[in-house]
Amino acid sequence: MNQDDREYPGPASVQAHTSKSAGAGRKHDGKAALSIKAKLFLAFGGMTMLTVGASAVAWYAFTDIDRSVTRITAESVVGMAASLRLAEKSAEITATAPALIASHSEDERAKEQEKLVRRLNEISAVTEGLKVTGMAEATFANLIEIQGKIATELKALDGAVAQRLRLSAQRETAVADLAVVETRFRDALEPLVDDAIFNLVITSEEVTAKSKEAITGLVEGGVNALQALLTLRAEGNLAAGLLGEAAHVGDPALIQPIRERFSAREFWDDVVRWDCTLFQYIGELCRYLLNSPPSPNETKHRIRLCCGNGLRPDVWPEFQKRFRIPHILEFYAATEGNVAMFNFEGKEGAVGRIPWFVAHRFPTAIVRFDVEKEQAIRNAEGFCIPCAPNEVGEAIGKILNDPNKPSSRFEGYASQAETEKKILRNVFEAGDAWFRTGDLMRKDENGYFYFVDRIGDTYRWKGENVATSEVSQALTSFPGIKEANVYGVNVGGRVDLRLRFVIAGLAGRRPGGDVFLAGELAGADDEGDDLSHSSSLFISP
Repeated sequence: MNQDDREYPGPASVQAHTSKSAGAGRKHDGKAALSIKAKLFLAFGGMTMLTVGASAVAWYAFTDIDRSVTRITAESVVGMAASLRLAEKSAEITATAPALIASHSEDERAKEQEKLVRRLNEISAVTEGLKVTGMAEATFANLIEIQGKIATELKALDGAVAQRLRLSAQRETAVADLAVVETRFRDALEPLVDDAIFNLVITSEEVTAKSKEAITGLVEGGVNALQALLTLRAEGNLAAGLLGEAAHVGDPALIQPIRERFSAREFWDDVVRWDCTLFQYIGELCRYLLNSPPSPNETKHRIRLCCGNGLRPDVWPEFQKRFRIPHILEFYAATEGNVAMFNFEGKEGAVGRIPWFVAHRFPTAIVRFDVEKEQAIRNAEGFCIPCAPNEVGEAIGKILNDPNKPSSRFEGYASQAETEKKILRNVFEAGDAWFRTGDLMRKDENGYFYFVDRIGDTYRWKGENVATSEVSQALTSFPGIKEANVYGVNVGGRVDLRLRFVIAGLAGRRPGGDVFLAGELAGADDEGDDLSHSSSLFISP
């Protein structure tokens, strides 16, 4: 195809498009078309209506907010402020009341009471001011009721404090009067004591060369009178001290004894009733408890520790097991002595132990002892001999006049002769001095001390030292024997063993050996009741 034969579609396409547009125009001839002006008018009209509606909503909202703010400002803020003032005044009363309770004088009480009354009046004013806030009548009435209760309680509190101050003043007056009486008593007694001492000394010098009867009369007269006066002075001081201390105890129940006298039957009931957690014993107390009938409360207690001295080795384990005692603290000490030790570990039978790191502070030793001569055994150089482990001897404590070691002092007794009897001199070196405890002990390999017997109670039997306490423990291991007291008696150059024991529900002669019934003796147990039988026996070797 040449170039002349080509067809060009342009004009034909334009014609066709024109024809279509004309046809479309003819189709819309039946409806009136909106002009641009009308459309703009409609749009602006819609926006105007929306603006008016929004303005109306905003006007309503702002009007309601204005009313709310007015109400809050006029009512709620006032109520909140009043409530805060009410809380503030109540807190001030709460803070002032303890000060009133702690008042130590009428002036302090009046001052604190005045503060409370002022605070209470301020609360009343604030409460009245709440009426204008439109508070509900029931709520307002409740506030008035609470205010009245506060006033009543404060009045009762002030009355109680006033009564306490009056009683305190009476107590102080009584204590002061007691002190005056005690001073007068002491002033009146001191010259009598001085005169008794003077008379005793003068009389002793006069009768030194006289007969035995005169000396006996001196002892029975002057010494007894002096002892009575000294006892009276001590008891008077004790009574005054106890009354003075008791006057300052707040709760009378704290100064009342749990029981007037010891009772083994009621002991555990008292422990549970008073919620005790510790008690102090002497050895016989534990034995009394162990020999008493079972009690429902003997294992319902809260005892955590019992402490004391004299708990016998044969009683210790059974006592601790039966009554479920968690810890027993046995100790050894004497009022005038310088030997003291504690068994903190609860070692059965031991009276204590002195650890190596404090041994230099509490010098204590056990030296060999001659039971028959009742004196320490000395070596060729004249010094005492320390006991080997588990060897029985007398326990002694070194006497030191060192102000830094007051526990090592020995003040002595009124009689110089008696004082010298308790001092053992030249023990381990020339010039040293040791306090004699008068107790036979032994010390094991671990350093625990064990009480054996008192000097004088131990005796020699067939070449052996026999401790009466060991014999007593052996006898009480037999069924039916509740207690045995054993002692040796020198009769015609030989030692007879005598014992007094308590038999529970058992009478007659026990078989074996040279034991025979010497006679029936009356007795009483730890409760004061009659025993089934209390007998004395004599055992001869």
